[in-house]
Amino acid sequence: MKIAIMGFGTVGSGAYDVALAAEGIEVVKILDLAVRKGYEHLADIFTTDINDIVNDPEIELVVEAMGGVDTPKKFVLACLNAGKHVVTPNKNLISACYQELMDTASKNGVELRFTPSAGGGIPWLYNLLRTRRCDRITEVRGIVLRYLQLHS
Repeated sequence: MKIAIMGFGTVGSGAYDVALAAEGIEVVKILDLAVRKGYEHLADIFTTDINDIVNDPEIELVVEAMGGVDTPKKFVLACLNAGKHVVTPNKNLISACYQELMDTASKNGVELRFTPSAGGGIPWLYNLLRTRRCDRITEVRGIVLRYLQLHS
């Protein structure tokens, strides 16, 4: 699968490193303003133009790791409208634009995944959707602990 990453700070470069180690995934475009130090060997796949991602028919999935709302929303909507699946850990984007993004993904027959924005590696959102297919969910409970209070 060929993917693109939008944003190449801590999260985006981490996504790149994970993709590099995964079998069958190739990062073909990285959208960022500059090539991050230590990744100069990837200069040929860096771009500052979202259209390089949107108009590339080989890119199936886009990882949005830019942060913020306005620009990521515009870029994610463009990717969804171009028939690309999107994964984002961006809490601000999901909380501000959830319904519009989900409607756009549904309209275009693609997936918008955002489990990393709520609980990181805990796949509970996906499992809730799966459970809902065969059972009625009446309540969701959880415990949120503050790490610093527990470990200080």
